[in-house]
Amino acid sequence: VAITMARQFQYDIVLVGLQMPVMDGYSATRHIRYFDQQSPIIALTASAFPDIMQENDGLTDFLAKPFKPAMLFDIVYKYTQKKKMAS
Repeated sequence: VAITMARQFQYDIVLVGLQMPVMDGYSATRHIRYFDQQSPIIALTASAFPDIMQENDGLTDFLAKPFKPAMLFDIVYKYTQKKKMAS
């Protein structure tokens, strides 16, 4: 469903969980990157290891759980501001 939605609408940012039940975040990111190379895709994960970004298959960044709301706001602001400045 999320991949279909990402294909139909242009989102400012996409948040993915790396260990989702039906399709993991890495697979979802690969599918989204097939048709969208621009939107920032941020992983929310309890497994914050440096290799996440090496094996990311298109992830823009990640946020380790548990996180404070301010951390989420900061990362959303960081990537949505870049997009606004480029426009």
